[in-house]
This record gives sequence, C-alpha cells and structure tokens, in this order.
Amino acid sequence: MPVNATTAQMPLELSLGPLSVGWWRMYASLQDSLEKMQSSFGADEKDTDDLRRMFTETSPALLAVTMLVSLLHMLFEVLALKNDVAFWRGRDTPEGLSLRGIVFSATCQVIVLLYLIENESSFLVRVSVAAGLLIEVWKIVRLWSMRGQLSEAARSTARADEQAGNWLLLFFAPCVLGYAAYSLLYEPHSGWYGWLISSLYGLVFALGFVAMTPQLFINYRLKSVEHMPWRTLVYRALNIFID
Repeated sequence: MPVNATTAQMPLELSLGPLSVGWWRMYASLQDSLEKMQSSFGADEKDTDDLRRMFTETSPALLAVTMLVSLLHMLFEVLALKNDVAFWRGRDTPEGLSLRGIVFSATCQVIVLLYLIENESSFLVRVSVAAGLLIEVWKIVRLWSMRGQLSEAARSTARADEQAGNWLLLFFAPCVLGYAAYSLLYEPHSGWYGWLISSLYGLVFALGFVAMTPQLFINYRLKSVEHMPWRTLVYRALNIFID
C-alpha cells in the first residue's frame, strides 16, 4: 500500500504472544552476531534486516531445511575451490586446457563484481566473487607460464583453442551489441556506466554456457576428457542441483 502525504489512515495489526526462553536466547545470540557482522565485515542494515526477517517470519522446519541446504552449498563450493586449486597446482603442461576459456571466465567474474559494486550488493557476496576472480587470474598466470613447454599435443590444444576463440568472438560480438542496444532503448539505467555494466551482466547470465565452448571444442579435437578437473566439476554440478 503506497504511503504519502494524502494518506489519512493506514491499517495496522499488532500481534503479541509469549516467547520461550530457548527462542529468546537464539534471538539474543542472533542480534549479537549481526552486530559483530556489521562491525567486522561491513554488512549493511538491509542484510541484517533480511536475516532478522528470515528468522522471525519463517517456520522452524523450513528454516532448518534452508540452513541445511545453505551449509551443503557452502561445503560443496569450498570443496570445488580446494580441488580446483589442487588440480592446477599439479599441472605441468597446458595440454588439453583452454586459456581462452579461462580468460573468458575471468572476464565474466570481473563484470559480475562490477555489477555487484554498482548495485551496492552485500559485502560478503562481493568478497566471494572477488575470491573466485583471484583464482581465475592465478590459473591464467599459471597456464601462461606453461606455454614454453609445448609438446605436439599441447600445440594441437593451442590451435584448437585459437580456432574456438575466433568462432566464439564471431558469435558473441553481435549478441553483445544487440542486447546492449535493446537495453539502452527499453530499460531504465542510472547512467552510461550503469547501462554498460547491466548489459554485460545480463549477457553473462544469458550466455554463461559459452565460457565452456573452447574447452568442449578442445575435448572434441583431442578425443579425450582425462585432462579435466572432474572432482571440481562434480562438486559444482551438485551446487547447481542444490540451487
């Protein structure tokens, strides 16, 4: 219901009821945790209000299921990052791995991070995206440092990666220009920078699967998938299923 200067009265309903000691202790502990989160991690009032609303307006059973799913999501994400870093630390050749695919993925992470900053999203969400971006940059540096150790299979990988990258550019460029023009004409924006970031962010989510195209093409050319980080892919597939 809109509230303005012409609003003479507004319906308001207050409900009072007893609260058990256990629930009171939980709410007191939650309040203390929220205050520490605001002071230590820079969380804003919107984030803390959302958490309060979740605890006070959600049934205990649904709240328990939500917390369990969130914990599983966090666990699988940590395991995926751990296995991803371990996989790349153990690599000593670029054979079967797409440099352009990783660069495209890192570019998408940069766009997502800029979009979150532009829209003043949660500090914790921005930190998690920034951590993922740092890992992608580390993978680019590590893969680039291996390019001097090119075997015949690695050279075949580089040729397939270049070919897939060129095809990807031919496909992706018209999509970027078309969606950006549509967004400029039909959607509201805070400014030119907001329009640019919002357009790129929308394309990242609409065409996120494109990041895997160079890697899939390399797999096809080499007729092998043994160079893939399967544990990482399994954990991320589980996270997609949970989402």
